Amino acid sequence: MEEICRYEDCTGCTACVSVCPLNCISMKANDEGFLYPYINNEICINCGLCKNKCPSNSSVKKGDLCNVYSAKHINPKKQNSSASGGAFRAIAEMLIDESYYLYAAKYDENLRVIHSLVKDAIDLENFIGSKYVQSDMNNAISEIKDLLKNNKKVAFCGTPCQVAGLIGSVGKNDKLITMELICHGVPSPLFFRKYISYVESKRNKKISNVNFRSKDIQGWTPATLKIDFKGGRSYKTLLHNDCYGKAFSQGLVLRECCYQCKYKSKERVADITLGDYWNIPSSKYDHKGVSVILTNTEAGDSIVKKCNNLLTAYVDINSVIEGNPRIISSITRPQERDEFFKLLINGNFDNVVKEFNLKANLKNKIIEKIPYKLRKIIGKA
Repeated sequence: MEEICRYEDCTGCTACVSVCPLNCISMKANDEGFLYPYINNEICINCGLCKNKCPSNSSVKKGDLCNVYSAKHINPKKQNSSASGGAFRAIAEMLIDESYYLYAAKYDENLRVIHSLVKDAIDLENFIGSKYVQSDMNNAISEIKDLLKNNKKVAFCGTPCQVAGLIGSVGKNDKLITMELICHGVPSPLFFRKYISYVESKRNKKISNVNFRSKDIQGWTPATLKIDFKGGRSYKTLLHNDCYGKAFSQGLVLRECCYQCKYKSKERVADITLGDYWNIPSSKYDHKGVSVILTNTEAGDSIVKKCNNLLTAYVDINSVIEGNPRIISSITRPQERDEFFKLLINGNFDNVVKEFNLKANLKNKIIEKIPYKLRKIIGKA
C-alpha cells in the first residue's frame, strides 16, 4: 500500500490505525511536527480496509441542523474558568453522571496534547479549556471501539475531522455521542514545543501549564494567554499580542488539510457542535463568556435539553456564522506558510519571531497594564 489518502488531505485522525487487522500502520511526525500514518509494507496485505474507512476518501454523512443555542454554565465560577461559557463542562458533567465513558483532549505530564479517557468528575478539570495544538489521538478510537462492543455508553469531544475518523472506524452507534469544536485549524505540535522552549529560556523557568483562553486580563474577549511556571508564578498577556497567538490567528502554523477543510458547513458531522458566541448582542454580553451550541441530531438535541447545568436560549444560525465564519469556511493558506515552517524547522525560534513580525506590540502591552474598569472608561477594553 503506497498511501491511504492524498497526503495533503490527511487529518491525522487515526481511523486507519484503528481498523488495520495486522497493526501495520503507525503514526509518525513529519518535519512540521504533524502526525501521519506510515505503513509497514512488509506486513501489509493490501486489504484496503484503511482506504475504505478513511474519511478523507469518502463523503461523511452529516446531520441536519436541529437547534442553535447560546449557553452558559449555571455556576458562574465554572463559566469563568472555561474557555467560553462552559458548555462543554456542563455537558461533560451530565454525561459522567449518566455513566458515559468520555474522551477529550488534555495535557500530559510533558505538555503534549493527547486524547484520553476522563476518569471522573474531578479529573474533568484537566480537560477544560482550549488547547491550540493538534492532539495525539493515541489509542482513543480502539478503546472506544472496545467499550462499544461491551455495550458501554461513550462520548467523544474533538475536532470535526477527529469525529469523522471515529465514526469512520466504529460507524454510527446509539451508544455513542459525539461533540465537535468550531475549529480555526490545528497548529503544529512542533511549533508548540519550540514555543515552550522559547518561553522557558526567556524566563529561565519550567512551564507547568498553558491556558490559551484565560479571562484574567479582559475577561472572555480578547482572550488572555496565561502560562504557569513551576514554583507558582505566571506570565499573562493578551493572546493576540503574543507570538503564538499571532502565528495561530494568521494561519501560519496549521496542518495542510485545514486550508481546505471538508467539514466546513451548516451540516455537521457530530451530534453536538460547540464554540464561542462571538456575535452576541451587546445587551446579552457576559465578560465570563458565552458558548454557542449547534445540535445536529435528535440525540444531540436531547442531551442539551436535559442538561440542567446549562442556561440556554435559542439564537439564529446566520447571526452565529456572521461572528464565527469558521463554521462554514476555511482560513486562507498564507503564501509565506512554507517559508515559515522552513525557518521553524531549521532555524532559531527568535529568528522566526523577528522574520514574521510576531513580536508583542508595545502599545498593547501598556494597555494591558491598565485596570479593566479604567480601560472600560477610556474605551480601551
